[in-house]
Amino acid sequence: MKLFIFAFILGCLSPVASWADCTSPAASAGAIQWFSGSSDFQFCSGTQWTVMTVSVTGTACTNSAGTGKLTYNSPDLQYCNGSFWVNVSGALTGDTCAGVTAGTVTFDSQAGYVKWCDSTNQWRATMVAKPYFILSTSLAYGGNFGGISGANSICLSNLQANDFMGKGYAMVDATHVKAFLCDDTTCNNLNASTTYYLGQAGSVGDGGGTLTTDATGSGPGYTTSWNTATYFGTTAGNYWTGRDVGGSSSYWPLTAYGSSGGSCSNWTLSGGARGRFGIPGSNGTNKWSFDGGCGNSYRLICIVNP
Repeated sequence: MKLFIFAFILGCLSPVASWADCTSPAASAGAIQWFSGSSDFQFCSGTQWTVMTVSVTGTACTNSAGTGKLTYNSPDLQYCNGSFWVNVSGALTGDTCAGVTAGTVTFDSQAGYVKWCDSTNQWRATMVAKPYFILSTSLAYGGNFGGISGANSICLSNLQANDFMGKGYAMVDATHVKAFLCDDTTCNNLNASTTYYLGQAGSVGDGGGTLTTDATGSGPGYTTSWNTATYFGTTAGNYWTGRDVGGSSSYWPLTAYGSSGGSCSNWTLSGGARGRFGIPGSNGTNKWSFDGGCGNSYRLICIVNP
């Protein structure tokens, strides 16, 4: 059994020109950072710090290099969390090592993940993915997004550029991020029977509260307001929705309000029309459907699916 100690800034091992830097702390794609507050390693995927999936062993650890130093203990990557050895969970990439020394760790700049060699096969670090329901930053918008697709793009840019509570567990990419919004006929809805974590982009101290959807994807399942530190924060502002009112104070409908003033003409007008928006301080249906003019400036809620 061989034991290697690594001090990582993996950006130097792989090309990173196509990836943006991470922030808080600032680093290039491929860097691995020990976060003492959460006692875990995270790697910079090129857009965000990402938490690696791990399993805590029952073996007590004494790491001569110190707590929070990543090591290769054939065939596993592992670290000492101060009490026990923790193995980094991996998935086979399908590639062989092709003569690469066992324990060599690199960053795949195209796929955006850390990988290592066990002398025969290549492994990639898997990430922990959680669902999120995040209020965008205080930057507000009129009713013209260029349609729902434009709103989806705004959400993605907003979440990529700003931290929020738990971001390291979020899949912040175009496949997983969309706006919680309806146009005249269709809605971006949440996954069914899923617990989402709430928060506010740009305000990492706010959030941690949850909502759980029912078997249809409707939520939040309660009447509690969202303008508290546990949810969107005390600075939470109104947000566009386009959603129908429905008949329950605890569950929003999965349908659009419709063409009679629901979506600022499919989110293409910033004046002269009407649109539905939500009020975070509401304990009822106004949380997702209240009438307003399209010239008003409101935020978006951004869905991050796992």
